[in-house]
Parts: sequence; structure tokens; C-alpha cells
Amino acid sequence: MNFLKKHPWIIAVIVVLLLLVVLVYTSIARRTTALENAVGTVVSPIESAGSSVTTGIGDWFMGLFGRSAIQQENAALQEEVAQLQGELSLMRELQQENERLREIANYVENHDEFEFLTARVTAKSSSYWFDTFTISAGRSSGVAVDMVVIAPEGLVGRVVEVGANWSKVRTVIDSESSVSALIDRTRDVGVVRGVNNISTLDSSRCYMYYLPYDNDLVPGDEVVTSGLGGVFPKGLLIGEVVEVSRAEDSTERVAVVETAVDFSSLEEVMVILTTIDEAGA
Repeated sequence: MNFLKKHPWIIAVIVVLLLLVVLVYTSIARRTTALENAVGTVVSPIESAGSSVTTGIGDWFMGLFGRSAIQQENAALQEEVAQLQGELSLMRELQQENERLREIANYVENHDEFEFLTARVTAKSSSYWFDTFTISAGRSSGVAVDMVVIAPEGLVGRVVEVGANWSKVRTVIDSESSVSALIDRTRDVGVVRGVNNISTLDSSRCYMYYLPYDNDLVPGDEVVTSGLGGVFPKGLLIGEVVEVSRAEDSTERVAVVETAVDFSSLEEVMVILTTIDEAGA
């Protein structure tokens, strides 16, 4: 077998000779007599066996010379499929980014009372809640501490630290955050704070405190910034009430607020650089 692999031309010669023999025999067999039919009956099995042998040799011959080419073609096709899958994934990512930026552009267009700076989220806190994160804009872009950060969906938080080309943002779900807010329907004022409970698994909830005990607050009520305190402009959406509790031996109620922003998937934000009032001052 090793000898044949080293001298494949011998196989080619054998195959050609066998094909010639079968061709001559087939040509003679076209004019048959009774005696020839009898002889054909005897020779037919031999011919069939010969055909099987030549087919097997042909397959081996093709495998000897063709396998490498087939393997190369298969590898090339697999590489092409992988490349196309990568391009498709990139196109989907670009499409999603384009949709997010379009939402930001629409928000900016409809809120000309603010001057905005759009920035990317470049790093998030190691905790489960993503309660602080870093953005790709800093002092060189006009960002300063206490500037408000939002998304098209609603309030994100405020800047607490600034570098040359980066800033750190504390979100409304951070346990150290405190935002003066009001119930849009009832106009009752309270304070929204982040969740200071490591067992809480929902990363988009916070609490609203100091609500009147007799308030008719119900799930679904929207919570917005009150404008008190001089940091957050009035009317920015924080979220909506999902649960209300009455504290025992207390004159207040506590509401669980589902934030409008999904902090686990936040990728771009807007920093409010100035408002119309500040620009005119």
C-alpha cells in the first residue's frame, strides 16, 4: 500500500486497462447468440465483480488526490461563515447604537430649555446595582460636579467627581443618593433615596420617603423631580410607584419606586450643562 501511494501512476494505468477491457467486452456483447448468452451468464458475475473493484479503486484514487482539496474548501467555507456571523453581529450592534442615539437626538430636540452633552458609559461599579459609573466626558468638555445626568427615559443621577476627560456619576439608586421629588398626580413632596440593602436583587428600584400618611398614593403614579434643593431641575421623570406601605407608629408613608431608567443596560447618557435660566443669569 505504501508502494502504491508513492507511485500513484501505477493505479492510473490499471484503471485505464480495466476500463478498456470492459469497453471491448461490451462492444462484442451487443451481437449475442444462444451460446454467447450462456457464456454471458457465466461471465456476468465476473464482470460485476470487476466493476465493483474498479469503483472501489476509483474511490480510493479520488480520495488519494481529492481529499486535501475538499478539506481546504471546507475550511475556507467555515472561515467565510464565521466572518459573515461576525459582520452580522457588528451590524446589529451598530443598529442598536443608532437607535439609542436617535432617541437622544429626539429628546434634545424636544427639550431646548437645556444645553446637553452626550457621553458614553465607560465603566460601572463592581456592585450588582451599577449605582455609580464613569462617563467619557470631563472638565475639558465643560462637565462639573453636581451637574445632572439623564437619559431619554428619565433621571439618571448627578456628577460627583470630575477628571480631565472623565467623570463619575452617582445614580438615584445609590444608597447615598437623595433627590427631592413629588408625585405628579397628587403633588405631594417626598425624598427619593437608593436602596441600602444588599439582599435586594432589583437594580432599578428606590424608595420615596416622607409622604403624608393620609396620601391616596397608588401603584402607577409617576414620580418626578420637585426642583427643590437647587440641584435637579423640576419635572424630570424618576419613575413610577409600584408599591405603597404604611409605617406603623408613623405619620408618613413609604413608596417603592421603579425607576424609568434601566441602569443595568445604560450605555449613553446626557449631561445637562446649563439651563435657560442659568444661561441668562
